[in-house]
Amino acid sequence: MQVKKKPFGTEYDMVLLLKKISAFFIRLWKLIIDVDAQWQQIATEHPNRRQCLKRVILPAMLMEIIAANVVIAMQGGEQRIARMVFVTLSVMLKIIAGYFICSFLTFKWIERIAPKTFLRDDCDKVLAYGFAVMMLIDSLVFLTGNFTLLYILYFGIGFQYYVASKYVLPMNSNLQTLSILVLTTLTIAVPKIFHLLFKIVLPKAPL
Repeated sequence: MQVKKKPFGTEYDMVLLLKKISAFFIRLWKLIIDVDAQWQQIATEHPNRRQCLKRVILPAMLMEIIAANVVIAMQGGEQRIARMVFVTLSVMLKIIAGYFICSFLTFKWIERIAPKTFLRDDCDKVLAYGFAVMMLIDSLVFLTGNFTLLYILYFGIGFQYYVASKYVLPMNSNLQTLSILVLTTLTIAVPKIFHLLFKIVLPKAPL
């Protein structure tokens, strides 16, 4: 007997989607308050790059876009709709392009220092959660307007990579320190470069 497949968009699909989104944000919060336990759990999972993008990068990006647009809406002004559109596009560009560029550079770096030791999917997984933490920090900065907080909390990204290197990408201490510096620098710098390029290409964009 053939089971009839439910069309997408049913109440069941929406509940399932909400459960997945809530599970992601619970994990993101636990990455802040219980780092070791979460990375031990992440180490047992084996998502590919597409799954990392769908389950981690996109929900975190949506969080940052919503945070930025809430602040713009509260500020008001004649150009608030235009600002919302351009900020949304800017965030999408810097995160999606930044993630793929960082993924490429990270794996090249890992392959150079430890050839044929780690899987590409493991590098993508570590980087995806590093990006998610960065977007959480950016969202907090949007909401508080405290840019000093940004530079302080960015040290948390390095700590995430330090813990991840123990469970997902284990290596000797010298390579570990260097890899943490490289991954943290790429995670912070590459999206910022894309954001800067967006502003250069569209200098009159109301960001």
